[in-house]
Amino acid sequence: MKKILLIEDNIELSENICSILEKEKFLQFSAFSGETALKMIPAVKPDLILCDIMLPDMNGFTIFKKIKKMEKIVSPIFIFLTAKSMREDMRKGMEMGAEDYITKPFTKDELLGSIKVQIEKRDKLFEKIKDEKSIGREESKSSYGPEINKNQDEYLFLKNKNESGFYLVDEIVAICSLKDYSRIYLQNSKTFVLRRTMSDWEAKLNPKVFIRIHKQTIINSKFIEAIESKSSNRFQVSLSLINKKFDVSQRYSRKIKPLFI
Repeated sequence: MKKILLIEDNIELSENICSILEKEKFLQFSAFSGETALKMIPAVKPDLILCDIMLPDMNGFTIFKKIKKMEKIVSPIFIFLTAKSMREDMRKGMEMGAEDYITKPFTKDELLGSIKVQIEKRDKLFEKIKDEKSIGREESKSSYGPEINKNQDEYLFLKNKNESGFYLVDEIVAICSLKDYSRIYLQNSKTFVLRRTMSDWEAKLNPKVFIRIHKQTIINSKFIEAIESKSSNRFQVSLSLINKKFDVSQRYSRKIKPLFI
């Protein structure tokens, strides 16, 4: 039975949504504030979260960011609930990595349709990966771990000694070579090491988004904050969300020049 956490301060709306979820055989939990929800999540470990953007103590974006930083939980599917007039919020939510948004007022079919589609997508992903043990065996082989699709909406399973979870490929800020391994920098300030070469990454990632700037570095162009010219053919790139600068080698400078100009 899938667990759904609803974060909504409108009591009447919350009760109506929970009633719908109960009839569809979902195990539902509700919170009327962000603080309450954040305390519940480690214990409940919801499969999916429905979250209103406007809450009394904090907005939905803050809640989303805090959940992404939580350790020892698999990131739940996240769907924002928002008013039709808040188009800017819709776009911001999707750019942050939320799976979907539902505009108020919505029908029962719209609510359940979004939930079921996202759960189905996540279940298919779990079917591929199965469990951490099988992933560990795959990473020890020459296949270099789980497949990455060029669709930036796909997930990547990452783990280290302290945590494991699914992360959007689009959340990757930069990738640095460690010979047969690579260090991955995410937009939530987390880092992971994965057995995958830079050539493997280049073959899997969308070249329109991810740019090779050095034999040891690939960056997500969406996070470029500044480009500094060091000489006619040498540049240095600053990326938002991580306090780190990356050198652009002369070989790859032609990819950066158009952005600098």
